[in-house]
Amino acid sequence: MIALVGSLRYQQHRSVPQIHQVLESKGLRVSERTVSNLLNRYDELVSLQVSDSGRIGQIVARQSQVVLAIDGMQPDVGHEVLWVIRDVLSGEIC
Repeated sequence: MIALVGSLRYQQHRSVPQIHQVLESKGLRVSERTVSNLLNRYDELVSLQVSDSGRIGQIVARQSQVVLAIDGMQPDVGHEVLWVIRDVLSGEIC
């Protein structure tokens, strides 16, 4: 369910109430607060994956160079901007 919530939020750009409606339509009875908590868990898991210096070191070792792209998005009005740094050659988020 965490992966579904993350996918709905970040790939389909759905809001928490919209994600809640999708889950309800699939027969999953959860509160909007639970959806928010699941999004927080998803963000933590993604953060752990992208901050693994050993994994990033292996990727950089296979390449002769690193080309970074920086992008930012503001998910909801009034929330902080989320900055994403990605290695263009490997496609990995750093």
